[in-house]
Order: sequence, then C-alpha cells, then structure tokens
Amino acid sequence: MDRKINRRVCIKFCLILGKYATEILKMHLTIFVDESLKRTRVSECHSRCKVDPHSFEDVKRLKRPNTSKDENVGKLETSYEKIVV
Repeated sequence: MDRKINRRVCIKFCLILGKYATEILKMHLTIFVDESLKRTRVSECHSRCKVDPHSFEDVKRLKRPNTSKDENVGKLETSYEKIVV
C-alpha cells in the first residue's frame, strides 16, 4: 500500500475511534517518528475523512494554466522587438 494512503487509513481509523486532530497528530508523531506528517496535513486529512469517509485518494488540485504557448511566445517576441527598436 502507498505510504500516503496508509497514513490516511491510520487517520481515518483514529477518526472512527473518536479522536480529534490534535490527538491524531500526537499519535502520528509517536508512530512515524522521522516520517511524520505536518499538523496542517493531518488536519486536512482529518477534515477530508469527516466529509468523505470512503475516499483515501488525493484530491485533484487546480493547476496553473500553461502560458508558454507558441502564440504567447510570438507576442513576447514582437513586443520585445518594439522596445529594442
């Protein structure tokens, strides 16, 4: 099993036991000493498990649009030529 999913399963299990995010963080720090998740990640997983209890997969993130298209490069070249000349 993937490490991220394994940790989320542990967080989900603690949530089922009625643990709060701070308690889960303390337990997580005890178990995964060197590879522990940060507090924000634990609270994100905790709230995500409360909302969607059946999912352990990553949430798709919105990516920044790709701006290095040929038409944009052409626009930059022409504007640069106008400035230089």
